[in-house]
Amino acid sequence: MNGRRCLEEFLERELDNAYRFAYTYMRSATDAEDVVNTSVVKALANISSLRDDNAVKCWFYKIIANTAMTELRRSSRCIAVSDDALNAAREDDHSAMNFESMIKSLPEDMKAIVVMKFCDGLTFSEAARVLAMNENTVKTKFYAAMRRLKAEREYYYV
Repeated sequence: MNGRRCLEEFLERELDNAYRFAYTYMRSATDAEDVVNTSVVKALANISSLRDDNAVKCWFYKIIANTAMTELRRSSRCIAVSDDALNAAREDDHSAMNFESMIKSLPEDMKAIVVMKFCDGLTFSEAARVLAMNENTVKTKFYAAMRRLKAEREYYYV
């Protein structure tokens, strides 16, 4: 199949997941949209570097990860937090914790792996290719993240 056509079909099926992946890096809906849009343009411009049509997901996610990291380095921004938001964060009611708030405390590399596994359904080997890491390193970071999340959850519900 033509690489461009393969990418188009992939984007039709998986654009929401790609956006969610970008959001884990950017933590802003508009920034995540910008990263995905930029990644699509980069992917189309470099479609000839896609050697295997079956690897389009890993290839595109790697483009997203690289684009997001470049944008984060470029902007290295500070986020202003209102007093209301700080007071809401101090509340002891943790019954409304969702996936995003649970993984917020994880380092970026662990967070990306957890999102790839749970939200995007990538295997460890696919996640390793996206993040340019050894597969065993990805597994180690994933299980370390799971231990951290479990410890945090037990802390909140004691």
